Amino acid sequence: MVAGSVTVGGYHVWQPITATSPPTTGVGHYLQYTYPRGQARLSTTFAIWPKPSGTARFGWVVFGDNLYAHHYWLTPDGAKDPARPAKYTKVGAGWTRFTAVEVSSYYRGQTLARQTAYGLRNDGTLLRWSISSTGRWTQTGSAKGFAGVKSISLISRTATYETFVANLRGGGLYTIHLPVAAPMKPVVKQVRATGWARFAKLVASRCGKGSLLIGVDPSTRLGHMYAVGHATGTSTPIQSLGQVNGGMFQTPDPVFFRWVGNPPTDALAGE
Repeated sequence: MVAGSVTVGGYHVWQPITATSPPTTGVGHYLQYTYPRGQARLSTTFAIWPKPSGTARFGWVVFGDNLYAHHYWLTPDGAKDPARPAKYTKVGAGWTRFTAVEVSSYYRGQTLARQTAYGLRNDGTLLRWSISSTGRWTQTGSAKGFAGVKSISLISRTATYETFVANLRGGGLYTIHLPVAAPMKPVVKQVRATGWARFAKLVASRCGKGSLLIGVDPSTRLGHMYAVGHATGTSTPIQSLGQVNGGMFQTPDPVFFRWVGNPPTDALAGE
């Protein structure tokens, strides 16, 4: 897994974590002052696109009440490309009440077939949008009943559905299966009844036919990694790999997300 965060100081962090037991952290990359200090509230997954002259990086970030698409470039040595300044494109306002946002990009081969966005509002409403090729967001559905959810993370993506893993304030761990077809009708299954309330944020990536899952505990400023099998409700196998030792979890109030390299190959298969 490559975990990411935005620090209060505006750094964009890239941290590889290997699923040994205990987990092993690689050399992290802290890109200085990528964002205005203290402004970032939420982030989607960020994509890394290899380029002949370095890499292009792209994702969506919420600053205060506004959601922006953010695109920037790095040189081969990992510095900001002075010839290509970062781009921020405002998507819209109204995001103060949201506690999570994620974008699922589904590819057929190397072709982007659809982009579907999800946002969790603090009244327990989960909303869905379709993103056009020009970057326009159009709402395509919503569902109520998620007021107890603390955090969600995408674990599956296919032509017909997405699945999130979610932890609840009461301690439960659940999957939220969302068929792409309208109307939006979530299918919710319990994975565990207790033990997950301490985590303020979940970050997931693929591991075979299951997922690697990091839960971030803000009270201790530590991450905890789990190997989660293919989601099948309460029979889903979960193995604790232990505490993640890394500075990115110890900075005050970071915004966590996942990095993905070469997005067409990011085949999530957790359910």
